[in-house]
Amino acid sequence: MFALYQNDNEYQQHSQAIHSLATEYHIKESRVREIYEGALSELLQKARFRKFLLILVTRHVKALLKRPHPQ
Repeated sequence: MFALYQNDNEYQQHSQAIHSLATEYHIKESRVREIYEGALSELLQKARFRKFLLILVTRHVKALLKRPHPQ
């Protein structure tokens, strides 16, 4: 098991990205955090550098949020 965030600064950066996504897509922040942290967890398993995860996870979550949902 591993921690999603190495320190408070990293947590704050990802939280800001989550907040921005929630605002942009008009979705509850708690739902965006759930999706975001799931994607972060997946990418952390393969990541060599944590430096670019913020960008990669944000792009991945945007792609997921843009995907049409079946009704």
